[in-house]
Amino acid sequence: MFPGNWVYEGMNFDICGGDGYTPDWVDHVGHQCIEVKDEYIRSRDGRRRFLEAKHFHEDWTWIWARKRTTGRKGPRWEIEVYPATEKEPRA
Repeated sequence: MFPGNWVYEGMNFDICGGDGYTPDWVDHVGHQCIEVKDEYIRSRDGRRRFLEAKHFHEDWTWIWARKRTTGRKGPRWEIEVYPATEKEPRA
């Protein structure tokens, strides 16, 4: 679905409080991460860690993919893409 060289749980990112976050899929070459969830998210902790990692590692592209199976729209994937932002060089 997404082009790249993906590795399952291929990297751990540092986030607040000395915690770490490991996304489901990582593309080291393209600096992209994907977190995949199903219909029933058991905890908001995964979303919080995803958003913290996205905030602290803005030079990566972050993708949140959630598979929906119920609802009036029927089965579908809901995908949020947060593109990498260019940081200005430090003087």
